[in-house]
Amino acid sequence: MNHLICMALMSFFLSRSASAIITPFSDDVKGWTEFFKLIDTNGKGFITHTDLKRFFEKSEYAGQFDESARKKITSLVGKHSGKLNRNTFIKYMEDKSKQTSTLKAIKDAFPGETRFLGKDLNEKIKLNRGADNIFQPNKYYEIQEAAERIDQRRNNRTDD
Repeated sequence: MNHLICMALMSFFLSRSASAIITPFSDDVKGWTEFFKLIDTNGKGFITHTDLKRFFEKSEYAGQFDESARKKITSLVGKHSGKLNRNTFIKYMEDKSKQTSTLKAIKDAFPGETRFLGKDLNEKIKLNRGADNIFQPNKYYEIQEAAERIDQRRNNRTDD
């Protein structure tokens, strides 16, 4: 169990290689499920603000969360009437893992850059299917926009 939890934490808080843009996150669901159980200690099937407070005060894993991450998950619980269910938690954490990975992959592919030409992104990221490039070749893209387009493309592939 600790191994799965560590894998989930690492996928969220540590960076992945550029291949993570295309590779599915198969072990993350198991890891996030186990992680959810660490917060939902009485097995009621949802996380409350009280559960989060207890986790952040007492868990050995709490140190992996900076203040920003703590606020985001606390806000997510609040957005769900103070009861965040397991499936919503896992989906949120997976989405954040993917987003973090995509940004890291782009930064690794273009060190020190914040804007990129579409043709360079198409070439380095290699998400194009034949002539169907994800980025317009002569247009510049900001890093966040590029990451969102890649994530959207990846999500569309998994929905096929």
